[in-house]
Amino acid sequence: MNFLKRATLTLKRQLFKTMLLFAMVFLLGALMSSAISIRYAIINTDHALRRQLPAVATIHVDERRIQVEQELSDEWIFLENVTPTLIREIGRLPYVQAFDYTAWGHRFFSETLMRAFDADLFLLAEHPQENATDRGSLTVREGVSFEQFTLKGIQNPNVVDIESGLVDLVSGRVFTEDEIENGAHVVIVSQSFLNANHLVLGEHMLLEYRIYDEFSGHENPLDHLIDTKIFELEIIGIFDHALPEGEQLSSGTIHQHIQMVNRLYVPNRLVESVIPFYFDTFLETHPEILEHLMGEGELEDMLRYENIVFLLNDPLDLESFRAYVNSRLPEFWTTSDLSNAYADMSSSMAMMQEIANALAISAFVATIITLGLLILLYIKDRKLEIGVYLALGEKKKKIVGQVMIELLVVAVLALSFSLIVGHLVATQVSVHMIQTDLVRQASEERVIIGEADTPEALGFRHEITHEEMLELYDTSLNLMTVIVFYGTTFAIIAISVIPPIYYLAKLQPKNVLIKGSIG
Repeated sequence: MNFLKRATLTLKRQLFKTMLLFAMVFLLGALMSSAISIRYAIINTDHALRRQLPAVATIHVDERRIQVEQELSDEWIFLENVTPTLIREIGRLPYVQAFDYTAWGHRFFSETLMRAFDADLFLLAEHPQENATDRGSLTVREGVSFEQFTLKGIQNPNVVDIESGLVDLVSGRVFTEDEIENGAHVVIVSQSFLNANHLVLGEHMLLEYRIYDEFSGHENPLDHLIDTKIFELEIIGIFDHALPEGEQLSSGTIHQHIQMVNRLYVPNRLVESVIPFYFDTFLETHPEILEHLMGEGELEDMLRYENIVFLLNDPLDLESFRAYVNSRLPEFWTTSDLSNAYADMSSSMAMMQEIANALAISAFVATIITLGLLILLYIKDRKLEIGVYLALGEKKKKIVGQVMIELLVVAVLALSFSLIVGHLVATQVSVHMIQTDLVRQASEERVIIGEADTPEALGFRHEITHEEMLELYDTSLNLMTVIVFYGTTFAIIAISVIPPIYYLAKLQPKNVLIKGSIG
């Protein structure tokens, strides 16, 4: 009788032992299946959540880290600027579709232009306000007869805010390469700003760059004007910024919207062009402060550029992009994206990942030890049978093959059942645990520390509810899960049978039949 038939008969005759082996492999396989299913569910869900994100990342100062460092050292921290050279280097990465950075123009005033402001919006807020005021207005804060405007410098002619959908270009055009390079006196404004000032596309608007004496200790520097420079800007484009739909508005969201519709987009070089004028003015009035204002190198390397935004090709590249860029940034700088939108789900999945890892390690160790001992006992219990086969001249490799076939038949059946059962158990348990953890997190009060130049601070939004996150929790039994499960479990079985097979290979028929023992 060949060893294949013997293996088949042994499985039938020793049904109890076969079922015991089946039960052990099934139980340990179910644990491994649960761990692997949870792991790949988390990977798939993380990818699904990332695909929902706008592919936007920003570079900014890590204010939280600075605060911690200052508290520990009690010393002032010097910040190295991120230079345009580094920004352009990052912008050449294959992940990046477009990028932009901003030189802000803060000293631009007008006695005729008004800020766009709609007080009725605050009646729609979560806590309606009947007498809301424009917090960004200089006339409101200081009671003066002129208004201050902030220019947002642009380096990318196409304007990343428009390309990313933060604002929509509704009329006119974006900048040209020449306008960006030469600092042309052109501007893109919002429709709300035009309506407030009765302007139209193609018209010119006047802004006055003013330098006030803020270094002489005057109680109100606005009463001490030193010099001015007039800028005539042609309106070449009109944008619109929409308030979020389908959700209750907060006063903070409305104020942010008002800041957006009062944003004036101009080339960076237009903003930079006032720096020599600023220096020349103070060279005459306060020469002693120039050593603090001026430094060595190019003008663009002396400025701290903000709103450094990168639009990526694929939101799944955000993690790789962040890892690379953080390794290149100066100290105390970091990157941010909109993944905080699903931070609660990430926290819950991290908890499940820890459980799955512990379960996988436990199942791995337990399977090797348990199966190794069980198979060894299985062989020792059949020592006389094996001794007879050896005495009759059967080759050891065929006896080993018989034992392996018996094990593999049981293992394949047990593992196939355990894969399905473990996956179903993992799905039910993990969904329930994540749902419970999301409810717990929703009930906790949190202190949210806002940081400048994060995507949220710049107006980019991604709203997703806990229910929507949970719907994206992908527990499907995919091909990769099956491959990894069978590959892992058969590798474990292969390790487990090494000691028993070694003992089997060392058997001598004389010792087995006479002494009735192995070894």
